[in-house]
Amino acid sequence: MTTGVDVHGKAPDTTTAVQKPVTSNQAVPHNKKILTKDKTYWIEEEFFVFQVENTMFRVPSYPFAKSRTFLAMRGFPNMLFDENIIGWGGYTLENVTVKEFRTLLDVLEIYPKPPNKNLISGLSKDELISVLKLSTMWHFTEHRKAAIAQLSRILPSVSKIELGIKYRIAAFWNFGIEYLITRLEQITDDEAVLMGPLIAVALFRLRETWKLSKKAERTDATLRALIAAEVSFSNELIAIEEDERRFDECSTEAAS
Repeated sequence: MTTGVDVHGKAPDTTTAVQKPVTSNQAVPHNKKILTKDKTYWIEEEFFVFQVENTMFRVPSYPFAKSRTFLAMRGFPNMLFDENIIGWGGYTLENVTVKEFRTLLDVLEIYPKPPNKNLISGLSKDELISVLKLSTMWHFTEHRKAAIAQLSRILPSVSKIELGIKYRIAAFWNFGIEYLITRLEQITDDEAVLMGPLIAVALFRLRETWKLSKKAERTDATLRALIAAEVSFSNELIAIEEDERRFDECSTEAAS
């Protein structure tokens, strides 16, 4: 018996024919079983195609179809229609690098189950930030939470302030501000540049107030009141918390 490929370069078909699921308006012969689709593991054979920089990606649609934000992109005018390359069409992603998108794909699950936390825990800091960026952009809530949990263990306080503002994470913002006010070491020039002049100047002012206060008065409640009294900080925190709340609401609606 010979095996291998035929004259057209195709492998022989060794699969067994399977009866197709029937629709409600089809007559079912009395000697045939009705086939139903499993609610969890019936994966539709649709693939999304993306152009990221000069690289093409073809991936299953399932994880992206869970994001209401991503689904809104389907009406965008930047679709590609070169049938010789990508079949039915695809999406050009702006402001996303190949490395960032590949990292997100590494942790997105093709099958309908929670994100692989073991895989996420093995990512580098830069890779975790890539996951945070894109999961925030497309409202992948569980992946965003997993990335935040890992980053909270490894990020320096200044980076928490930066990412807390950029990706709307109130816990990062609060921790970073409180830590930099109360730590003994001075704020370095590099840290001041990273935070920006307005935040840095406000922190220098609050550090001085904290330092001059009586030791008995240096409580968590006093610290929070001190920060709240700084208008630029309190307004920023309110804005971050509001954005975070809207993010969670949008993600909950998309999951329902």
